[in-house]
Amino acid sequence: MATEDTSTSNVVEFDALIIGGGVSGVSAAYHLQKTCPSLKFCILEARKNMGGTWDLFDYPGLRSDSDMYTFGFSFRPWASQTQSVIGTKQTILDYLHTVVKEFDLQKHVQFQCQVLNADWDSQEGNWTLTTSQKQNHDDSTTTVIYRARYLFSCTGYYNYEEGYTPEFPNRDAFPGPIIHPQHWPKDLDYKDKNIVVIGSGATAVTLIPSLTEGPHAASHVTMLQRSPTFMASRPSHMTILSRSILYWFGQDATRWFYILFGMFFYNICQSFPRALSEFLIDGVEHQIGSDKFKEDDWTPRYKPWDQRLCACPDGDFFKTIKSGKASVVTDHIVEFTEKGVRTEKNDVLPADIIITATGLKIHFFGGMNITLDQKPLDMPSRFIYKGFMMNGVPNFFVAGGYTNASWTLKIDLTMQAASDLINIMETKSYRYCQPELPKPGNEMEAVPSIDLTSGYIQRSKHLIPSQSTFYPWRLYQNYLYDKYSLQFQSLEDDTLKFSK
Repeated sequence: MATEDTSTSNVVEFDALIIGGGVSGVSAAYHLQKTCPSLKFCILEARKNMGGTWDLFDYPGLRSDSDMYTFGFSFRPWASQTQSVIGTKQTILDYLHTVVKEFDLQKHVQFQCQVLNADWDSQEGNWTLTTSQKQNHDDSTTTVIYRARYLFSCTGYYNYEEGYTPEFPNRDAFPGPIIHPQHWPKDLDYKDKNIVVIGSGATAVTLIPSLTEGPHAASHVTMLQRSPTFMASRPSHMTILSRSILYWFGQDATRWFYILFGMFFYNICQSFPRALSEFLIDGVEHQIGSDKFKEDDWTPRYKPWDQRLCACPDGDFFKTIKSGKASVVTDHIVEFTEKGVRTEKNDVLPADIIITATGLKIHFFGGMNITLDQKPLDMPSRFIYKGFMMNGVPNFFVAGGYTNASWTLKIDLTMQAASDLINIMETKSYRYCQPELPKPGNEMEAVPSIDLTSGYIQRSKHLIPSQSTFYPWRLYQNYLYDKYSLQFQSLEDDTLKFSK
């Protein structure tokens, strides 16, 4: 067990601190280094490696659910010899490590450094971070204090320690492994086993084809869902059109093709939800065959893009269902038994292994305690400004991506804007800046900042900062609008308060 040495506390000074070494942290570091080269900064990463989510998750078949031309950074285009557009875990990690090496960012990283508290001191105009840092020579930890004027939170939005698992009645009666994909055992033997996967989201759709292929394939996999999810097949490699664009016009044009196509499809779904619902459901029936299609199993209760659309590269999930290697059951769980999972309408679904692909736990800012002059920050009462700051929180930049497109698209824009704002402050000798709400009498309506009906979002609405109904407090989920407002409009607007 690790022991903590609190006898001495080291104090380390930087100009800026970036919490998190995943996709968002790498983007923040690149833009800060490019825009403000004279500033001294450090990336504080709680894990042993860079990569964030992609270093943490390790379940079979793990891949991106966005095309890599938009998931890759604008400053380092995705390039693949195989012309793949869906990235696997390893190709994404290789890409991130290449970016880190190419821009010499590794020298700025402090690994195994968990941020516990972050406090803004108005008198000093600094953030003070209390961290628990592992030593290189053993498992002991020591408390290290970091100070900086600027703070980037690039921690993602969910709990890295555990995923969300509901309370299942009689759970202890099941003698076999019960596994959440967030912590996949490396030595799990599922060859010739019956597996029940609880859940129908992106994780389940990714897992099931992988569990049924290869020399270690399961005997049969049952996807047990409470309600269906919208799914769609998409090519895992470039189409003739996208290959032609790449050949004739290059990487930037290819990236714009995928950006605009994604925006087009999203807006079609929003404008014509009934027609698109029928289109997606008919597509499933076409893929799996009418003999295996049951309307109740494939007709969601929500409109397309009220939750993220599950992408099935080359229709792999549908092919697995069609082959009979996997099946779908729509039902409610009564209890676990010695033989598997008892449901309301289907008696016992036999299982040797149960996988709970039941979602994530929201955990903003890596679970650190944030205070302003030692007073706790009430997160739900705050409003998100332009997608990267919060009202009344000085020199604090938040990394948040799109819900309807690649995470990285928004991250690139907001981290560049944050770095540009810091450059303005440095040039004009401002000590801090913070967004301020409209004056009394112009109160804003508070609405959830993440507009999805997904269970993991709905369970955590009370923990999430709000947005409002008008700019700059509105998150429009629109890349073109954000690109214009963040890159071509002045960052020195009437909402930001600057102080020397």
